[in-house]
Amino acid sequence: MFEWLFSKKNGGNRSTGTKIREIRLRKGISSSDLGAKCHITDAAVRHYEGDKRTPNEEKLQEIAAALGVDVTALYDRKIESIADIMHILFEAETAGYIVPVEIQADITRDLRQSIGIRSTNEVLSEAMQKWLEKWKLWKTEQISEDDYRNWQDAFPQEYEVEVHPEHETYPSKSVISDYRIHSLDFLRKFRTVMEYDTERVDAAIRKENARYIDEFYSVLRMNLFSWIDHEIEQLEQEPLIQKGSSEDGSNNQ
Repeated sequence: MFEWLFSKKNGGNRSTGTKIREIRLRKGISSSDLGAKCHITDAAVRHYEGDKRTPNEEKLQEIAAALGVDVTALYDRKIESIADIMHILFEAETAGYIVPVEIQADITRDLRQSIGIRSTNEVLSEAMQKWLEKWKLWKTEQISEDDYRNWQDAFPQEYEVEVHPEHETYPSKSVISDYRIHSLDFLRKFRTVMEYDTERVDAAIRKENARYIDEFYSVLRMNLFSWIDHEIEQLEQEPLIQKGSSEDGSNNQ
């Protein structure tokens, strides 16, 4: 379904230190010159750029001024996954700055007020489509605003897994196909959620951040057993396909 992590070729999170170094090099400013302008040592600049230390807000303002950029350009927005992007979009929508729209259906609107953004990432496009579908349900009063906001807050950890209706002991071919779709859908979602959670644990280990290692591992463990328990419950509700029954619903016994 969704692959929530960036691949290496798409890049990943750009930390404050990485941004300082990129901008400094792009503008041809040496680390010693930057340090002098900010009243810090060359070594301190290297520590910031290597993420060994994090400048406080006041120092970050000084660095931004020395680089000739707005301080917000240096913030670490913790964008390590497509889920992070979606939650940033959700916050902007909640604040009233943006709404999801279908560009073709909205083409007659004033382009000065409505500007489409095309995602170059297939997975992000799919995630935004899911968001649009849920937003439409809210706006047409098929779900409440609380349901809509709860869905956003849980995204992507919570998915709507279809519950199949009761079937006969010998299900038809369409029922078997539906169950296969359900199983594949679950496994794809399960894999991507586990990939997202394990990558967060790996990242915390790489940064030797004990607090986050413990926190992310707890989330990983909780999600792992939660998803497995949910699927066991779904399987227990599925009809048994007895030996000898065929996909067209006939019984060969």
